[in-house]
Amino acid sequence: MKKIILLLAFLVSFSTFSQDDLDVDGIKIKKTIKVRDTGGKTKLYLNGYGIRDKMWINLYVQALYLTKKTNNPDEILDSDETIATRLYVTSSLVTREKLIKAIEEGVEKSYKGDISLIRERLNKFMSFLNPLPKKDM
Repeated sequence: MKKIILLLAFLVSFSTFSQDDLDVDGIKIKKTIKVRDTGGKTKLYLNGYGIRDKMWINLYVQALYLTKKTNNPDEILDSDETIATRLYVTSSLVTREKLIKAIEEGVEKSYKGDISLIRERLNKFMSFLNPLPKKDM
């Protein structure tokens, strides 16, 4: 009987670690994704994620995907590789307008060069932000 319980415990723990999703604040985040780019389909790996909160309210979860994992921010910023980010809004406090303003401010703080050089790409990125749902998820 002990052997059966140990076997079941092992199988349950093994299946937990081999899942394709990671649960973050109730959001299922894929550990890998495939995206279409100029080279066809590229497999990207979850490099990290973060939860944005304000006054004890979780606003959104953001995940960063890269072709290979790294802890070096300069390597990420200087890379010519395909990257992706996914944003999961978890609160009705986040509106499209507030999100665009926050992204603009974040890029201005972190971008080292002349922001006008990336303005067209930034505007294209912002155009993908659809209106957000009116209710909490």
